[in-house]
Amino acid sequence: MSEWRYMYLEEVGTLARGKSKHRPRWAPHLYGGEYPFIQTGQITAAEKYITTIEQTYSEEGLRQSRLWEKNTLCITIAANIAEVAILSFPACFPDSVLGFLVDEEKADLDFVFYTLTLFQNRLKSMSIGSVQDNINLGTFKNIQFPFPKLAEQKEIGRTLAILDQKITLLRQQNQVLEELAQTLFKRWFVEFEFPTENGEPYKSSGGKMVESELGEIPEGWSLSNLGELVINYSNKRIPLSSKERTNRKGIYPYFGASGIVDYIDDFIFKGTYILFSEDGENLRSRNTPIVFLVEGKFWVNNHAHILKGKESYLFYFIYLFLLSVNIDSIITGAVQPKVNKANLHSLELLLPDPEILKDFDKVIRRLFEKSSNNTNEIQTLTQLRDTLLPKLMSGELRVNKNETQDTNERTRVF
Repeated sequence: MSEWRYMYLEEVGTLARGKSKHRPRWAPHLYGGEYPFIQTGQITAAEKYITTIEQTYSEEGLRQSRLWEKNTLCITIAANIAEVAILSFPACFPDSVLGFLVDEEKADLDFVFYTLTLFQNRLKSMSIGSVQDNINLGTFKNIQFPFPKLAEQKEIGRTLAILDQKITLLRQQNQVLEELAQTLFKRWFVEFEFPTENGEPYKSSGGKMVESELGEIPEGWSLSNLGELVINYSNKRIPLSSKERTNRKGIYPYFGASGIVDYIDDFIFKGTYILFSEDGENLRSRNTPIVFLVEGKFWVNNHAHILKGKESYLFYFIYLFLLSVNIDSIITGAVQPKVNKANLHSLELLLPDPEILKDFDKVIRRLFEKSSNNTNEIQTLTQLRDTLLPKLMSGELRVNKNETQDTNERTRVF
């Protein structure tokens, strides 16, 4: 650690505030052009790199802003402060974001990213503002961070980046697996092209179709509803207040309507379940998923339904059905949208012969088992990264030597 120096970010790069001068900010003529415009929400949501373009500036928008180059490190200084992400393309952003351009002769971009990630909570503690937390550019310019020599920065950054790359690849693979599962569901149960005994697609190979109130369906299929297929465990849910959760921090995920809300010291459920959002505006906007496949030990509050199939071969069929079905007709509540248990169970679906469902389960289960293995590996790699992060960034572990070097020196943060 004696070889490390405490330096300001401006000693190893250029730090400046984003621009969005025009008022009102949402004037239509500022948008719809070719210049990506990034906001704090995207930075918060990014794992490391910002890879998607949700909004763009026009020429007029660009004139009152600034186009930052690829590999700019973005740092939020309002609302969710001290969130960091790296641009994977040139983009503009508002003055609620700082842009940092690393001087490659003095610092490594990955190292700076992980440094800010490690000290995020301490940066948040420096925020000011009674209604909305923020940290200004001047404050940020007065913060010192520990830096080793450039070669060691690169080794540390590379070590952590390799773990993040593996995690990203596994998540991408899981996304592909889920998309494939949804495609197979549509192929079998919407297009009716499930394989016959001869391995041919049913409908296009002349499989017998009959008229129904839903149009032509395969012979032997019938109309059912979700309630006939599921066991609903919603009566076992227990909500905990924010204060209660603060006093019960632990390792078990605590789920709400939009996914994991917190981690606490105990669990209610153990196994594999389907969670379906019960309430919230997201039921209409779909900004985040409303259906989750959850495995392991976890707790659920009273904002998500907990489901299993009455038969094990129904589980993934039900999950994929809920991902695909339009639920607009079962949402109630003008102010607070809600899907109650009765309405959820009333969802209609076509039900084939059980043997077809069993065949589908055999095919689809392999995809979800692969996805589950990937998820376990992601958790292992994430734990390894999070364990290594403070040790590498304090000099307790040295990656540029064949063995680790312990130190009793305290790490100065600022």
